[in-house]
Amino acid sequence: MSKSTNTVIDSASPDLVNIAPPYRAIFEQGAGLMCTHALDGTLLSINPAASSLLGYEISELIGKNLAVAIPESARKLFSNYLSRIEAKGADQGLFRVCTRDGSERLLLYNNALFNPENGGAPFVLANALDLTTLKAAEKSKLKEQFAEREQMEDVLRATRERLSTALQNAPVILFAMDSDGIYTMAEGKALADLGDKRRLVGKSVFDVFASYP
Repeated sequence: MSKSTNTVIDSASPDLVNIAPPYRAIFEQGAGLMCTHALDGTLLSINPAASSLLGYEISELIGKNLAVAIPESARKLFSNYLSRIEAKGADQGLFRVCTRDGSERLLLYNNALFNPENGGAPFVLANALDLTTLKAAEKSKLKEQFAEREQMEDVLRATRERLSTALQNAPVILFAMDSDGIYTMAEGKALADLGDKRRLVGKSVFDVFASYP
């Protein structure tokens, strides 16, 4: 982050009320999910896009700990995140959050720790993108691909069955053999003419016709 941006944010309070107009417009009107929180996870400010995603009014969220929006199974991960960002000053990754209606959203976040120049308490500026729809689309695409593959396998299976039936009823012998003269496939009504030797697959052509001049 550039020095000028640092100055704008460092001179502001964590609630971003005094942030310069261009940055305030991004915070208040942008589609990105943004908030600030204390090092213990207490929410200091949140923009309309983020509060709307969670299904709450902004006033209902300020002062609450962000942990309440984290699924119980991911609370330990959130605690680890708080430790990392305090120690390293920045952190990126994925978060699962719970909305008011109980649904879960998958967020990609990129957060940074700020230490105000005026000596105020350090706070985290959080910025995130909602990947839920993208993830759902990815799963849907995978399901479509699996369905298409299963459909293709059904078509190939039916084709093989029809071909096998056609070969079995053919008035000739249709066969295939490897480089050593071993039959790998043999079908057709004319196999009956070979009497006991009609089971050709796996046998050598030289053995099958050994009695022929």
